[in-house]
Amino acid sequence: MLNETLKKLRVKCGYTQQDMANVLKIDRSTYTYYETGKTSPSIKTIVKLKHVFNVDYDYLLEGDPSKIDAVAEKKTSYKKKGESLYDLDKKERTMLLNFRLLSDEKKEEAIKLLSDLRD
Repeated sequence: MLNETLKKLRVKCGYTQQDMANVLKIDRSTYTYYETGKTSPSIKTIVKLKHVFNVDYDYLLEGDPSKIDAVAEKKTSYKKKGESLYDLDKKERTMLLNFRLLSDEKKEEAIKLLSDLRD
């Protein structure tokens, strides 16, 4: 079940297996094994995946992969076109994917850095 959920979430978010491997700092083949069910991610990796996909543990581990589209639609239905994760371009998704894995302190530093770069 986890393997199917991972694949559906990844595809729905527009990430490649290489994108996921990069953010998790693992080989692409290792991530591929997670999706095919050959191996399972460690607890540490599951924590990262929870943050990357912005879902709770129950959904990630026990969710019904056939309902991912409905969950994604429900989470973004109040937003205008162009304001959901699924409408971001590849660079924006990659930045968000990495941002979600930062500690709160590092997130504040990243926000400040981005603000400084704009000026």
